[in-house]
This record gives sequence, C-alpha cells and structure tokens, in this order.
Amino acid sequence: MGTPLTIYIENDVDGRDDLVKLITKHGGAVSPSHIDTPYILVDPQKESGQYLFHQYAGKLGKIVLHSRWVHECVRAGVLQTFQNNWAGCKVTGTEKVDLIAVFPRKSLADFRTLTQGTTRDVKPACV
Repeated sequence: MGTPLTIYIENDVDGRDDLVKLITKHGGAVSPSHIDTPYILVDPQKESGQYLFHQYAGKLGKIVLHSRWVHECVRAGVLQTFQNNWAGCKVTGTEKVDLIAVFPRKSLADFRTLTQGTTRDVKPACV
C-alpha cells in the first residue's frame, strides 16, 4: 500500500467538508497547507481561487484544479491526471470571478449607483 495522495482544499470552496470526507473515504489525505502538496483545489470563480492560481501558475510540481475534480475522479474510478487533461478541471486563470460572491447584492448596487455618471471607467479592484 502506498502513501495517500495529499490534496489542499481552499477554505472558501463550497462543500469543502463533503470534499474532505470524499477524499479520505477514497484513501486520500487533506493537507492543512497548500505549500506541502502538489494538488490545490479551488473555486476558480472566487478571488481566492484566482489568487492561488496566479501564485502557483507554472510552478513545477503544483497543479491548481477546480474542486469538482474530486467528483470527476470518483466518477471515473481513477485519478484524473494530465493524461486525461485533468478531467477538464485545470484552472486556467481566465475564469470570471463572480462579483455577486465578492460584493453582496446591496454593495454591488451601491457601487453601480456611485459610479453612474462618472467620466472614467471605474471597476472594482478584484476584476
């Protein structure tokens, strides 16, 4: 029997607790830090997911994947790696950040009200 595959799951991934259970049920281990593991699972439509992608983009031995990758591996019954194009779950950095998740609806509406009628293009810092 080999060493369990260690995976880091970003804290703000929806359903994180369920993913932890699924990983351990299938023989994997969840790392408390993204520094210690090659597999980093994120929600690429959140700022934190894009931040981790940009932090590790191109780093040898690191891969940033959409958190649905776990479900794709379980569904296939085999680890989905570069040979399977990571089951389409490799984060590219081109995913759109969900502004509703970043700015609550009221805050986003306030932002739009504040920027209407300005002569320059004003965008939130996270875009």
